[in-house]
Amino acid sequence: MKNDGDVVCQPKLIGQFVSEVLHYNGQYAYNSYSMGRLGGSPCIFPDYGDNTQAAVFRTYGPWWQHCESAFPSFGHRGDFTATDFVIFQYHTPVLAQSVNVYEVYCPGFVVKIYGGYAKKSYDDKIQLSSVQWRLLHSRRPQPEPHRPKLSTFNLTRDYKPVNCICLEFDCSLAEYYTEFDAVELIGTEYIIPNTNLKLSEVLNDKAIESSVDDIVDGLDAVTFSVPESNVFANIPDTLGIRIFSYLSLKDLSSVTCVSKQFHFWASDPSLHREINLQPYWHLVDDGYINDLSENVHSKDWKINSLSLAWCCKLSPWPISTYLVTCGRYLYRLNCDGISSNCASGLDLGLLVDRCPNLEEFILRSANATVDIGPLAGLKKLTRLSLNSFECSDQKVLKDIFASNQNLRHLSLDQLRPPMVDPKDCFILMKALVDDCPLLESLILCRRYMSDEAIQLLGDLKHLRVIDIGWCQTRGFNSVNFSQSLSVVFQSNPAMYRKIFITAVRSVDDRTVRTIAKTQGCLQELDILGNSLVTLDSVQAVLDECQQLKFLDLSYCSQLSEEEVAKLVHRFPSVNIKRAHSTLEQETKYQELLISSRLPLISL
Repeated sequence: MKNDGDVVCQPKLIGQFVSEVLHYNGQYAYNSYSMGRLGGSPCIFPDYGDNTQAAVFRTYGPWWQHCESAFPSFGHRGDFTATDFVIFQYHTPVLAQSVNVYEVYCPGFVVKIYGGYAKKSYDDKIQLSSVQWRLLHSRRPQPEPHRPKLSTFNLTRDYKPVNCICLEFDCSLAEYYTEFDAVELIGTEYIIPNTNLKLSEVLNDKAIESSVDDIVDGLDAVTFSVPESNVFANIPDTLGIRIFSYLSLKDLSSVTCVSKQFHFWASDPSLHREINLQPYWHLVDDGYINDLSENVHSKDWKINSLSLAWCCKLSPWPISTYLVTCGRYLYRLNCDGISSNCASGLDLGLLVDRCPNLEEFILRSANATVDIGPLAGLKKLTRLSLNSFECSDQKVLKDIFASNQNLRHLSLDQLRPPMVDPKDCFILMKALVDDCPLLESLILCRRYMSDEAIQLLGDLKHLRVIDIGWCQTRGFNSVNFSQSLSVVFQSNPAMYRKIFITAVRSVDDRTVRTIAKTQGCLQELDILGNSLVTLDSVQAVLDECQQLKFLDLSYCSQLSEEEVAKLVHRFPSVNIKRAHSTLEQETKYQELLISSRLPLISL
């Protein structure tokens, strides 16, 4: 590039690590294994193994998605397969060339990379709503060998500045939690073409047009230049609408421009009862939600299921407008992974007032603070997930339980701060058991639990899924806690399909043997990190629970690597998990798995 003074400006190649983690949909924990670990340069790589300093998502594999406690998927997803995302900010805007992901455990599950430029607000905070995301890389998940991996992704060059990167992961095929250490952005220094312009002026709407038009083009089209085809004119409307029911939301929007006939079919209200915007999270902004509200009103769309999952560009106000206009039809609303500003500002009182028929609601947003008290005004909830945010007063949960006695699925996964008073734990559990007797799944990860509170679960006679992973029993009688768990399983024989008692340190052989004796229909069991469990009780579970498909024995220190490897060989229909903290341990275990395929030696 030459200037008037014949001075040549050579763009400088810059490599930079994450300056701030802006947003994500979920993480394994909020202290260790958190997304916040991704700031700065690598601290683990090139070491390999499970490490508390790495960033780890909440789930992996098909186990969580296929469980009864999972929020049901609806609407067309097209080729969208991602299960997790995380958004980073970098200090210097660049013309992006590549991204390096430092993967330290179970690598290979990055599937898409988006880039964009984020403006700052008056208080010097990043505005995710201002980012115009562009897809820079896409691929299928590619599971890698058990080795550390510096994954380099070459990006599509569009010659627009990037200071934010979003990674999408598809962990549904992962054999264990994928862990990564750092993310590096490589690119050339962005030089503003006209020195009289500020960067914000270069990035105006004319320079970067909103790609939301990709999914809303044609919704209001009134003129068509393509002549009607006799072939399509002879197709009955019912058949045409049925064919169009297989199209994604984006494709439906596109075909409206083809002809009047296509416009009529694609706009049929029956095709717009379930709207899933998650695949288009990077496009959906406030303007789109306002347009959606208008279409619902003008075209008589009665949307009963709406997913705003991952739509981190949204602010709370257009959602409120939509609820005022169309909330009376909703019975399912998914707000998983919306921004913390949106979650904190969401008018739950308005939600209750305008959505009296709401039956299923999920709200997950890291770093948000939410007053959930107004939810007690709902009367028809059957599924409620309140995950990962800070709740100003969890005692109001009792009122929510009392108002929704048909509640069947409840998740309070990592709801903060955890109750520490044993009396509060007991009162809350007592209210849940008394008011929600039809409960089928219960997720209470990372909370304080007393043995008295746990024992109350035995009164839930329809409960099939229980996850109390990482619940703390500190200050309580651990022997009584283990006994209380045993009483729960004895009270409901052959009822449980999934039991996750991950790292509940008081779990011992008595608990596991009780599971083996009473839960013959069990399909998933996680006893990771329970050092009091021995081989005899584990083998009893494998012998007695004939439907078992998943068993996590990671960090059960009383079980040797050789014993676990032989169990893997002896019970091939069960997916037995064993995590390792070093490459040496992982390599030795893989060798044991191979050797265990030789003639079986009795355990």
